[in-house]
Amino acid sequence: MISVNSVATLITDVTVQRIDGVNPDHSPVLGKTAAEPCVQRVLERLELPPGDWAASATIVVRQDFCTPTVKVALRATRGYVDAYRVWWREHRNQTCPSTLSELSELGENHGLDPWQQPYVMRCDATGFQVLSGGPDLKVGTADDVESHR
Repeated sequence: MISVNSVATLITDVTVQRIDGVNPDHSPVLGKTAAEPCVQRVLERLELPPGDWAASATIVVRQDFCTPTVKVALRATRGYVDAYRVWWREHRNQTCPSTLSELSELGENHGLDPWQQPYVMRCDATGFQVLSGGPDLKVGTADDVESHR
């Protein structure tokens, strides 16, 4: 929840809550993470354009900017591997999807790593692997981020 002053140009209060899911009555299941203080600090620094909008609002904010970049990439590569496991159960007569986008329908849709480079898929009869070139943007170097099955 973000509260602003009467002319809606300054944030006066920030409350950060993470939504972990939905209850049967469709109310949110709230949780806590270490990222909340980071999100709160960032939101408190925002300057809002003048305008006639609500004095308080609920905003959904991705917390990736509070998570170390390598951890974001690792989470995504693991997500692709998890999606591959589901894909493989449905396609046992095939070894590999033709592209990572086939796995996007199964829950992972990042496409680009945190350095704005496409994730790389390596797949053959010996296994499935998804890589990010990491901070140096080059696959095959020491800073690569990877997950495999």
